[in-house]
Amino acid sequence: MKFFGRKKTENEGSSDSLGVKRRDAKNISDLYNVGKELGSGGFSVVKVGVCKTDKSEWALKLIQNTVYKKNKEQTEKEVEMLAMLDHPGVVRLREVVTTQRYFVIVMEILN
Repeated sequence: MKFFGRKKTENEGSSDSLGVKRRDAKNISDLYNVGKELGSGGFSVVKVGVCKTDKSEWALKLIQNTVYKKNKEQTEKEVEMLAMLDHPGVVRLREVVTTQRYFVIVMEILN
């Protein structure tokens, strides 16, 4: 059976019910040039990421998959809240990327 349209590539992804772009990649470095560490906490490390396609700069919140699985509900709530909020005082969510090692929340970087 032939389907119309083109096949999605690995880097295209899809959007969920809240409009959050989600995609899979083998490594985050396939999509972003990963730079210096901006901070860390109990669940994650945040690093600078430069998008390889449009050269825009973002904050990459890297959560190891083992940690994500233990805290999935809490992490998904964070993504949901970021997706719903549109306020100058709250960072903007760009997308979520799942890799072999990390669940990555890509957010606006604050300068």
